[in-house]
Amino acid sequence: MLNSPEETTLKSTRQWQGLWQDVEDWHITSTDDVKPIFERPAFHDEDDFPVMCFTTSMALFATFLYHSLIHMLLAAKPRLVDLGNRTETNTSILYHAKRVCAIAAGNRESLKWDLFMIPLLESAARYMTHQHQQQRVLQAFDFVVATMGWKVEGVVNRLTTSWTLGAG
Repeated sequence: MLNSPEETTLKSTRQWQGLWQDVEDWHITSTDDVKPIFERPAFHDEDDFPVMCFTTSMALFATFLYHSLIHMLLAAKPRLVDLGNRTETNTSILYHAKRVCAIAAGNRESLKWDLFMIPLLESAARYMTHQHQQQRVLQAFDFVVATMGWKVEGVVNRLTTSWTLGAG
């Protein structure tokens, strides 16, 4: 039997809420060894990234993944879901996109890069509207090419095209 559009929407909304709660619960109950040891807001203004320091690759990866997951969930949030005061998590998609980009831009160790980061960084970087932010993301991709030899030209081309279209 086919589900009605209302039943499908309700099921999708419940699945989204379950995923949100799972990610939020994981973050709240995570130990300090998978979180940054230091986080400071951007130096100057809104066009810069926050500074985050990590003691281990695991902490960097976990924090990158957490902000990426929240970013993706917020991008796909059902229209009628109201998170209101029921959440411990910042609900700004830009907040999480900036942190994804900040982690990548500040990551200058080849052992702290993994291929899973590339599409997640691309997704978050699309939200960067300031030229300084975009330059820092491109520098992160330059680092990946120079140190890892990964072919990311297609990602860079898609990003620069999206930034150009967004500016017009």
